[in-house]
Amino acid sequence: MRLLLTAFVVLLLSPSVLGQSAEDIFREMNRRQRQIQTQQVSINMEIVDDRSRSRSSSLVLLTKVGSNDSFKALAVFTAPSDISGTGLLTLRTASSDEQLFYVPALDEVQRVDGSLRGQNLGGSDITFEDISPRDPADYTFSLIRTTNTAWVVRATPRTASVSAYGKVVLMVDRQRYSLLRMDCYDKQNRRIKRLVASEFEEVQTGVWQASRLVMENEENDRRTTLTFSNRQSGLALADALFTEEQLRRGTEGL
Repeated sequence: MRLLLTAFVVLLLSPSVLGQSAEDIFREMNRRQRQIQTQQVSINMEIVDDRSRSRSSSLVLLTKVGSNDSFKALAVFTAPSDISGTGLLTLRTASSDEQLFYVPALDEVQRVDGSLRGQNLGGSDITFEDISPRDPADYTFSLIRTTNTAWVVRATPRTASVSAYGKVVLMVDRQRYSLLRMDCYDKQNRRIKRLVASEFEEVQTGVWQASRLVMENEENDRRTTLTFSNRQSGLALADALFTEEQLRRGTEGL
C-alpha cells in the first residue's frame, strides 16, 4: 500500500551492470515493505468525478506479514454511515490466495474470485487487485528505462487470469525502492489508470511508505485520493483479527 541523490552516470549504475534485473528490483521493493510485519493505519478516501463533485469516506487498515510469504490484511470502512462496516479480508500464503468481501446491508460474505478482482472498491477507482499483493512468479518483468532517480519496470501477467490488466508499468525510486508511480494498461494496451505516490515517510530504517496516493482514471476522468494518517507499526496484532468472524464484526474489538 513505500511507497518512497546524488546523480550518477546511468550506464555505470544500470541494473545490468550491477547484476540487478527488473525482477530483482520488484522483489527488493516487496522485501523492504514486508519488513513491516504489522501495521494499523487510518485512511481517508476522496473521490472526485468528471464534474468536480467529491465525496469522502474513511477506513481503517490492518496488515500482518508472516513467514513463508504469508500476508494478512483487514480493511473496514468507518464512514459514511451507508457503507460503515463494509470490509475486505485478504489472506495469502505460499500456496493460496483468498479475499473475502463483506457488505453489512446484505449480511453476506462474498469470495473475491478472478472475475471480481477488477471491480472497484467502495465506488472508488481502486480495484481489489490494486490493493492485493502481487506474486512475482505470476509476472514477467522487463526494464524499460533508467533515470538518475528511478527505474521504470514493466510487469506483464503470465496468464490472463492473473490480472484484469494487460500490464502495469512501475516507476521505482532507486534509493528507497519505493513505488513512485504505477500505470495500468488494459489488454488492448491502452493506459487506463495512473497511480501516483507522494509524501513519503521512513516508517522503519530503510523502509519508506507514501502518505498520499492518487489514482487517476483516464476512462471516466475520475480521481481517487487516499490520505494515510495515524500509522502505527510493530503492533501485536492477533491472528484472530484476520478472520471471517472479525470481518463481520467490523471495527469492533480493533
